[in-house]
Amino acid sequence: MMVNCNAPNDGTQQTLPCVGGLTNVLDLTISYGQNDILITLLDPMTLLPLPGFPMFFPAMPPGTMQNIQLFFNGPPTGNVIVQITSPSGPFPFPDMFIVNYAAISTQTTVPTQVCWDEDYRFGFNGMEKDNEAKGQGNSYDFGARIYDSRLGRWLSLDEKAKEFPYLSPFNSMSNNPLNIIDPDGRSGVAVMDPVTKTITITSKLIFYGTEAKTEVSHAVATEIAEQYNNAGAKVMVAGVEYTVKFRVKYETVTESEAIAKAATNTDPTVNFIRVEKNNTAMNRSFYQVGGNSGFLNTDDDLGSSTTAPHEVGHGFGLGHSAGDQRGMGTPDVMAARGTLVDAAYQWDPTAIAGAPGGTINPSTREVNQQNVTDILSGVTFDSSGKATIGTTTNQIYNKDGTKKP
Repeated sequence: MMVNCNAPNDGTQQTLPCVGGLTNVLDLTISYGQNDILITLLDPMTLLPLPGFPMFFPAMPPGTMQNIQLFFNGPPTGNVIVQITSPSGPFPFPDMFIVNYAAISTQTTVPTQVCWDEDYRFGFNGMEKDNEAKGQGNSYDFGARIYDSRLGRWLSLDEKAKEFPYLSPFNSMSNNPLNIIDPDGRSGVAVMDPVTKTITITSKLIFYGTEAKTEVSHAVATEIAEQYNNAGAKVMVAGVEYTVKFRVKYETVTESEAIAKAATNTDPTVNFIRVEKNNTAMNRSFYQVGGNSGFLNTDDDLGSSTTAPHEVGHGFGLGHSAGDQRGMGTPDVMAARGTLVDAAYQWDPTAIAGAPGGTINPSTREVNQQNVTDILSGVTFDSSGKATIGTTTNQIYNKDGTKKP
């Protein structure tokens, strides 16, 4: 069955016939303007979105024609409500219109008991269904753990629960399945959320070394998360403003464990950080610019001096900011030690600028809007809303700060 009709261009809802209990295809041809598009299919009985909706389509060059096919299970009523809006602003848009759409049944017979394809093995999060255990669609095998979709919980403890002390070890997707996906039941991957208009940047810090103790790891990770989130930064993507959030996970391991992890790591969000009292190679904390490896000295007052947020900023690809920030107020987090600043931000507010005590006190630095803008500058998000920041070098350091072969 195919039903063609003119689509609304004012964002209102329109009801289309479909085949209840079977897989249907919504076939749309759209002409883009300069706005993102949000397509929602609703059940006429409950007025709730169908599973998998709304779906987000980022803006494309004006005049671009694209055919989109959206698969959905037809509601029992034999109708589906189609709503086309935009997170970029209200309709109507003079530069964007829907040419046509149609609801097409992919089958010709209607079952009386079930509305799923018993031969299709996969479901929520793209994981394999374990129907033999608890019935259709009630249990999913993520590889590391079994997920009960009725409870929204795992049936066993998270093997990495110590990284997330603020969450139940039985939680799934950080209790946020709309914004977080879970590739194997072990951890979450953040994605751009066009509905809440947030971008979450996730980093995992793996600490090793003589001074890599749990309390140090916690203090460093907490300071990094607080500094970057306190900026309250926003960026524009395809004409839409997004709030940027930072999610920092951490793990404390032995040197041999860090070496083993680095040998097989392909994820640039995983960072390897050696922690020692000091090092003779650089005599200071350091980090690879745009890389995922660094060295932190506890002599640098980790957890309170902004040293860790500064060094991780290098990992995000940031260089040092201006060496003279007098008249600019609070110095940004990428200001290097020795930077000239207003007197209130010096080691000694009474000292002459540049004289002993007359340079920046690192603890006064703060992550600001420009720092976050620079992190995301030039970053390209793929069609699923994901982007990579930095590269994998997986460098492990010796205790003295020299590179381990």
